[in-house]
Amino acid sequence: MRQNPLEYFKELYSKENALAQANIPGACCVSTIGKDGYPNARFLALKDINDKGFIITGPLSTRKGDEINSVPKVSLTFWWPIIEVQIRIQGNADQISPEQASKYFHERPRESQLTSWASRQGQPLDNPASLIKKLEEVKLQFQDKEIPCPKDWGGFCVIPKRIEFLEFSDERLHTRILYTNEADKWTTEYLQP
Repeated sequence: MRQNPLEYFKELYSKENALAQANIPGACCVSTIGKDGYPNARFLALKDINDKGFIITGPLSTRKGDEINSVPKVSLTFWWPIIEVQIRIQGNADQISPEQASKYFHERPRESQLTSWASRQGQPLDNPASLIKKLEEVKLQFQDKEIPCPKDWGGFCVIPKRIEFLEFSDERLHTRILYTNEADKWTTEYLQP
């Protein structure tokens, strides 16, 4: 059993990434607490893992951004089918700095950057043709230029409180380990599958 679950996560992430045919190990289900009390879940790409936690990014003016700013308790769930591992993370989300957000924004493909300028993610759309027109306008606006990070683009570092690793086995006696962070110290325990 490893002492640091973030290092264990990175080890498993590298293993899945090396074996995956599609480059999706960073896809995670991000769950938030809705303003109506219902949970909301959606898939995002994990941007980074640092010593504090797990970085996710996107427009802050979306439902996701609103919910995290209202109740910063977030869960992340990863399923890696090749190595048959599920990882559940619960933690508190801290907004990253504008400089960090800009760095992650500029790491995105150019088409994704342009779409971030053209689309108001999650807002009602009366006419899909108007969004296509807006995207064409944005392409012209930034033709042959670096695309600046939009003002509402940001991200969060999910600082884990609990990380549970579930490694599947053929005998159905899966290995299940729960790491809990108390006062910046990790404790571990095995759970029954």
